[in-house]
Amino acid sequence: AAPVLLYEGPAALRKPNGDLDAWKVLFRVLAAAALLAPAAVALARKAPLWLTAFLGVVGLAGAGVLVTASVAAPLTVPAGPFLVPGGVALVGLGLLFVAVSLGVCADGPFVTLARRELGAYFVSPIAYLVLAGMACVQWLAYRDFLVQIGEGATALQSGGAVLPEPIVRFYFVAIYPVFAVLLLVPALTMRLLAEERRSGSLEVLLTAPVGEATVVLAKFLSTWLFFMLCWLPAGLFLIALRVENGAAFDYRPLLSFYVALAACGAGFVAMGLFCSAVSPNQIVAAVLAMVGMVFFLACYFERTQALGLGPTVQAVMARLSFVTLWQESLNGQLPVRNVLVWLSLAVFFLFGSVKVLEARRWK
Repeated sequence: AAPVLLYEGPAALRKPNGDLDAWKVLFRVLAAAALLAPAAVALARKAPLWLTAFLGVVGLAGAGVLVTASVAAPLTVPAGPFLVPGGVALVGLGLLFVAVSLGVCADGPFVTLARRELGAYFVSPIAYLVLAGMACVQWLAYRDFLVQIGEGATALQSGGAVLPEPIVRFYFVAIYPVFAVLLLVPALTMRLLAEERRSGSLEVLLTAPVGEATVVLAKFLSTWLFFMLCWLPAGLFLIALRVENGAAFDYRPLLSFYVALAACGAGFVAMGLFCSAVSPNQIVAAVLAMVGMVFFLACYFERTQALGLGPTVQAVMARLSFVTLWQESLNGQLPVRNVLVWLSLAVFFLFGSVKVLEARRWK
């Protein structure tokens, strides 16, 4: 990242009209503080000298690059495209390695519960049925995608219009993936707390030395990880397209799409977890989660303006339309405010789930 920052210089902090962008300036200041924070923590906790020195050198070097890039552009040669995809892949693999290591080795209550919940999927048929079903659905979407590409190639040979890039948007924003997610969320979340209540194990869990927030967050994290795992075949199918065609397509929208999918998935799973917390059994939890998913899908149709809703309601529904967010992310745009809306929904439903468990403990 350092060559890119030093090449762009202070121009990256300005709007097209030349004014400073306050959000970009704030983000750069926070980034510099985040680089220096580990060294400050190590110094405050009297960590070993070599660790404090190492963190201090790394933090000062990173903060120095940010400060230098904010006042000058010392590099005149454009940097190579390392961050995408090489840097993103390396960062993703590194975070995955750290997460798996912590999940295997850590013995904290949160990690232990999350490991238990994630393992519970794979000791029952539900995980394999859901994974097989999602793989079949994504294969059907991939088959239709190939047919559409073939028709576009035929039209191009006959002088017609070619499919515009990014072509992957015709793959994910289709009838199969959209309706599959409506069934996926209730199937994954209906048993989280409703089954614990039915079997009586929730009372045993609540008497253990763990808080309600730990229980809720552990169930949420494990289900969200499994939700993201269900979408892995969709990306793997595209490898065959790259190998068979021999030419690269614009894969970068996939990165923004999976970020949007992760944010939407957090909102979906948190909503399903809340429905499971307030429901007496799994069937009711699944129905409530399905109603919520249908509502989020219905928000997409506000774009037709055929419902006669006011502008305020339409604006709210536009923010809650996950299909719209998928389309924007696959077009190479990732509206941060829409991502924050879904993350805020996740926090809201998780807070509600914690309060439901607290009320049950008092009863």
